[in-house]
Amino acid sequence: MGCLPKCLANNATAGGTGDNGKFCNRENAVSMFMEGFQNPTSSKQACVILLFPNWVLDTKAKYIWACFGVIGMGVLLEVIIALRRFLRTQQQKKVSAARIIDEKRGAGEEDHEGGKCFDGMLKGVGGIIEAITYAIQTCLGYLLMLVAMTFSSPLFASVVIGLAIGHVIFNRHRCNSNSNKHVTFNRHRCNSSNSKQ
Repeated sequence: MGCLPKCLANNATAGGTGDNGKFCNRENAVSMFMEGFQNPTSSKQACVILLFPNWVLDTKAKYIWACFGVIGMGVLLEVIIALRRFLRTQQQKKVSAARIIDEKRGAGEEDHEGGKCFDGMLKGVGGIIEAITYAIQTCLGYLLMLVAMTFSSPLFASVVIGLAIGHVIFNRHRCNSNSNKHVTFNRHRCNSSNSKQ
């Protein structure tokens, strides 16, 4: 028999188009570009796997939503950092106020709250909240690191943009004229500016 024309089935992708309309090459999807930073500019380029095997960014819409999601993760990380700083500051203020009252009553430094001082660790419910928020902060930080390590230029830019937006909104340093002069943060020990050696 001679050669006869044959109709080829449309090789549909997740985007619902054939090879000519593909956003990227899903068959060669990767979680990291080994050649350095890449932009999604060709249908022959490998698709990006974002964190999980099923999260393949094989359409333009998925890529855009992924970028917005990564920006949101960056902002959320800065929110968690601001929350942890707020909790510690509130506890510091409480202990400082109690110490000032004790000093006015003539009590010694070791008499404050049964000889306790604020060592930078929150107790009770505050300690549980701090542990949970720290775990979330660590998790988000590593996830954003993995996103940046895909070497996808748009995703890397989204990480930086999200962190920058969150920092500007939630973690800008503010001047405080009533700053605490009695307690110094230290993870391992407590110091007082007026303690005697």
